[in-house]
Amino acid sequence: MKRIALFFLNVIFGFYAACAQQNAGVTDPLGFEEYDPVSTLKVEAHLLKRARYPFIDVHNHQPQMPTQDLPLLLSRMDSLHLRIMVNLSGRGWTQDWDEGTAHLKKALENVRKTDPRRLVVFPIVLFRGFGYNVWTE
Repeated sequence: MKRIALFFLNVIFGFYAACAQQNAGVTDPLGFEEYDPVSTLKVEAHLLKRARYPFIDVHNHQPQMPTQDLPLLLSRMDSLHLRIMVNLSGRGWTQDWDEGTAHLKKALENVRKTDPRRLVVFPIVLFRGFGYNVWTE
């Protein structure tokens, strides 16, 4: 009986020692932010500063569009060969209907007087009061 007990104790301690040896020196795995491997790729670099063909940016945020210098924005778009930009921040980041509507109207006016063919403004829909008769107004 002693032999069997010693045998099982040796197995248990041997297993424990093997596990401890495997985990020795192992730290917590790297998170996504810490993982930064050195690239081994060796090729000639060709930095592109302008698209070959004109393109449309369908997801952009220009929250300052009511007061923004849009001719400067258009010149930067031209330097990239960006033909049309869709601004998804038309209503601003406000929860107030009147303030958001004023923001949208000013943004649309600034676009209208600059170049309405190249700048598109989408309002942010506020869902507060959804389902009530006045919500669509």
